[in-house]
Amino acid sequence: MPNIFKRFLQPNASDFVFPDVEELVEEEIIRLRAIWHTPALAELPAPKQGASLLSRLFTPSQLDQMDLFDKIQLENVIRVCCDCSTRTEDGRKLFGVSRGRKKHADDTTRLNKYLKSQGVTWEQIQSLRYR
Repeated sequence: MPNIFKRFLQPNASDFVFPDVEELVEEEIIRLRAIWHTPALAELPAPKQGASLLSRLFTPSQLDQMDLFDKIQLENVIRVCCDCSTRTEDGRKLFGVSRGRKKHADDTTRLNKYLKSQGVTWEQIQSLRYR
């Protein structure tokens, strides 16, 4: 049984004990970061009026033309790009597993092609870091 579940069980009892959920979540985040050895994503300035990163790069009309799947994927790619200072670092993070299967692991080219297909540039994404 995973350790996280053992903490819910009382000794010699099958009843669950529910600790403070926020505290439990924070502990789990710390544990997972330690396991993954991955730094936390950079804290971005809060978008105005709760807008997403996409709404800072695209017009409402453009966003209406995007599938939810594409929005979710692109939003996460943008977050990774905002956390990195070079395209090479971005590419390594984004394509870390599949790059080993490629004859030529040109992650920067792959990233640029993906961003171009989505109508955004790496420079536009980097500008979000300073807004």
